[in-house]
Order: sequence, then structure tokens, then C-alpha cells
Amino acid sequence: MFAIQEKDHVLHFSMGSDMRLVDRFVALAKEFMEREGCQHFSEIIIVLRELLINAVEHGNGRNREKRVQGRLEALGHDRFCIEVQDEGLGVDPETLSFTMPEDPSQDRSRGFALIHAFSDEIRFSQTPSSVRVWVSAPLQTHATCRMQGERACILPGGDITAASAENLRRLLLKTLDQGIRSFCLDLSATSDIDSIGLSLLIGFARMLRENGGGSLEILHAREDLKTLFRMTRLDRIYTLLPDTAAQGGQPC
Repeated sequence: MFAIQEKDHVLHFSMGSDMRLVDRFVALAKEFMEREGCQHFSEIIIVLRELLINAVEHGNGRNREKRVQGRLEALGHDRFCIEVQDEGLGVDPETLSFTMPEDPSQDRSRGFALIHAFSDEIRFSQTPSSVRVWVSAPLQTHATCRMQGERACILPGGDITAASAENLRRLLLKTLDQGIRSFCLDLSATSDIDSIGLSLLIGFARMLRENGGGSLEILHAREDLKTLFRMTRLDRIYTLLPDTAAQGGQPC
């Protein structure tokens, strides 16, 4: 059971509770968003996929005879509304966790934490069981890397949040794969780090340690970010350099 209809900037869908159909619809949703002029939709796809997985697995209990239906509506300016309806009893938002665990190795459901992180607004309904989410494609900020001898100086293009963490993660992993073990993170353009950003930094420190160790330094951090690092104990794995370190011929 699988049916779609595109009309007036809306992609309507109806499908059985089968994870293979989730992948099939996600692929069509990507093509729809491209036709609507949206080029940076990875976060929107994460929200869509998590909503569909929740409907198939928790709402309908993977019963293929039960339907998941809804719509993906283009609102303009790279903003979309996603509505997903299943045949379950509905979701009580009071029972959900919208917070990403600080420890990335913690075995806990992350579905609605991801949905919450990437969404502008979430509304639940129990009659019928449905979730409606508004989500916008983020402005793209790109992290850059500059080598200073054997040290990689990483400059995030802005805040390290759910919307930008994937770009930074890819750059860190690419640099690590090149055999670099000394890193300096220049936060001169960063004013905010959310829970997903913190999880990224914790996870990268663990990967560096598992790959033989190395050094992790933070430069040009604002005072509130330094406080955040101390509160979360990240200052135990990242060295917070004073700004005077940039005056000795080794700036990032």
C-alpha cells in the first residue's frame, strides 16, 4: 500500500506500516523539495524520517495493514509543514523526552529529541493520532580548517548547534582520517553551543582518544562558553587557551 499525490505545493502520501516504504517516501520527498527550490534539506529529512519511523513502529506497531498518511507542504522561503497521522492511540507529549543526552554513547531514544532540535514548532493531536511540525532549512554556515604545521585549526562558521553540527562533524572526521592528532577549535565566530553541539565535541574527543590520543585546544571562547565548558566538565578534555596564546605567533 503506497500512494502519493502532488498538488498546489503539497505532497500527500498514504502507505502501509513498512520501513521500506519510509525510505521510498523520503526519496520522493527529497525530489519534491528540490522542485520547490530547497537545496539544503538534510535537517528537514531527519524530522520527516523520525516522524514516519515513530508512526510505523510506535503508532501502528509495524502492522502493515495499518496506514500512515499525511502531507509535506512547501510554505515558501525554504519552510515546510510536515503532518503525519497513524492509527495508534496518540502521543502524550508529557511522556516524551525532547532533550538529547549529553553522553553520545547513552542508549536512549533520540527520535523526538532530533525532531525538537530541528523544528520551529510541534503540535500533537490524539483524535486522530497525528503530529504536525513546522521546519525551516537552516542558513548554511561552513566550518573551515587551516593547518599550522601538524596542528589543525578548525574555525566553525558560527554557532555549534543542531542546524550546523553535521557540517562541523564531517570536517573533524575528515581531518582525523588524514592522520591529524592535534586540534585547535577557534570559537571567535561562535556565540552558542547547544546540547547536540556538546555531544559532538564529547564524541570527537572520545574518537581522538580511541585513535591513539592527541591534543584538543579551545581558543577565543567567550566567557559564557568557557563557563559552559566548565559546567559540563568539557574543560577536562579540551584545554581552554587564554587569548594571549594567539599573540605568540600561533593564532588560528
